[in-house]
Amino acid sequence: MHTERRGRGRPRGEGKKDSEYLAKVADLMVKNPSLRPTTAMKQIVHQRNDWGCLDDSVLRRFQVKWRQSGEIQMAAAVRRQRASAPVQGRDINILDVVTGLEHAITTIHKVMLQIGEGLRRWDEAIVAFQRSPTLKQWADALKRLDEGLKHFPDTPIAKWISAAGGDQRPQRQ
Repeated sequence: MHTERRGRGRPRGEGKKDSEYLAKVADLMVKNPSLRPTTAMKQIVHQRNDWGCLDDSVLRRFQVKWRQSGEIQMAAAVRRQRASAPVQGRDINILDVVTGLEHAITTIHKVMLQIGEGLRRWDEAIVAFQRSPTLKQWADALKRLDEGLKHFPDTPIAKWISAAGGDQRPQRQ
């Protein structure tokens, strides 16, 4: 046997989603602490005219929901205000600006010295490679090979070098 009896009247539902508007009410109250909840609600209600019911009905609905979740809405509004508030800085002092610029220039100078040192090492390595006996031996061997190939233009290796673009001289006939 069913013991639970159905209540009379309209069944309870989730209701309308008014949390966005209640958050706006809380934001107004945080910005203006002298504002009372109903006054802030009236400002929100009068911003729109498409509620689908009388403004008094919307106001009453907001008041009922505010009693249930007003403290939570106010706490969230305070958090939002603190998150969006600009950080209060101290007054700018010309000495602080000059000190900051001096530090930046010193740092840039150190970086430039490190880059210069790296380039100097690269230059030394290139000069050492250019002066190396192995490179001179390879250059001499290539010169001799080139001279030898001038006398034998019809050999397979001369044709291969010529086809690869290594020989820009006109061919002998």
